[in-house]
Amino acid sequence: MKRQQAFTLIELLVVIAIIALLMALIFAALQSARNQARAVACQANLRQWGMVYATFAAENDGRFPNENDLRDNRHLWYGWASQWDDTPRPPTTGKKRVSASPTSTPPSPPEPRRTSTMGIMCCPMAARTAPTGESSISGRGGTFYAWGDSRIRGSYGINGWLSYGFNPYDGGSYVTTEQDRRRITDVKHPGTVPLLLDSIFPGTYIVDPNTIPPFHDAIPTAPPGVLNSCINRHHSWINGVFLDWSARKVGIKELWTLKWHDKYDTNGRWTKAGGAKPEDWPEWLQKFRDY
Repeated sequence: MKRQQAFTLIELLVVIAIIALLMALIFAALQSARNQARAVACQANLRQWGMVYATFAAENDGRFPNENDLRDNRHLWYGWASQWDDTPRPPTTGKKRVSASPTSTPPSPPEPRRTSTMGIMCCPMAARTAPTGESSISGRGGTFYAWGDSRIRGSYGINGWLSYGFNPYDGGSYVTTEQDRRRITDVKHPGTVPLLLDSIFPGTYIVDPNTIPPFHDAIPTAPPGVLNSCINRHHSWINGVFLDWSARKVGIKELWTLKWHDKYDTNGRWTKAGGAKPEDWPEWLQKFRDY
């Protein structure tokens, strides 16, 4: 009698294992490509924010918004930016243009400039807020969660020394009072001064070069602090836009080398120039590149 040809159990298991291995490799490659695409989209968002600020500065003698421009949102940059665009509007009274007659009703102030920046508020890696119950601090985000609530949310934070009304450290600043607002065009080495960065809160800053790094990556329960951008959002990087309007990757440890304010020492304790070694950092940061 002829013997029928068939797969043995061992052969079937080997084939299944090979297929599973190939699927795992393909999935990892697809996930990596997806994350890279999201990182590119994040940088594109930040470039657009740079254009918004650059346009405002160009029309306002090189200065950034003050408390009047920010209206009721003083240090909340998104409150200003979501109400501003570069389209001039004539004074109006109701829906009709005001005539030149001296007896006519005095014209109302020009309509506030308005635009929609909601589409660029969030990094694609952190587009949703933390699920209810996961965040112990209302409104704060995480490494892969946006800050905010049902009304507005975002994934970026502004350098506190560039936002009027949000100067966390008196030792140095780029924006102080209305009478002494520095022209952004006068800031030295603008490519080293962060404007907006990936962040778990609307504001971000490092108080001084000796600021101790956090002992864990940011999670929804992360407490308020000065290291809102010290997060591993883009596989050992975050994204940022600088005062030269360039958007680029920023190493996590590189945060301590940026020129946060005019008196910030970029060769402080947590830099290679300051003597920092990989083993000095918290465990979760030791594997990242030193600067």
